[in-house]
Amino acid sequence: MRKIYLVHCQDGTSDDGWYPWIAEKLNNNDTNVIKFDMPNTASPTIE
Repeated sequence: MRKIYLVHCQDGTSDDGWYPWIAEKLNNNDTNVIKFDMPNTASPTIE
């Protein structure tokens, strides 16, 4: 099974914009889409 990790943009969440739509389109028997929310999206740090 293939896994796709969906990472949202800065200052966003995994439920914003087109993320739910693309996750639904890509998720099937051969592909598992994993979306998650990053911490501190308003001012992220690279570390």
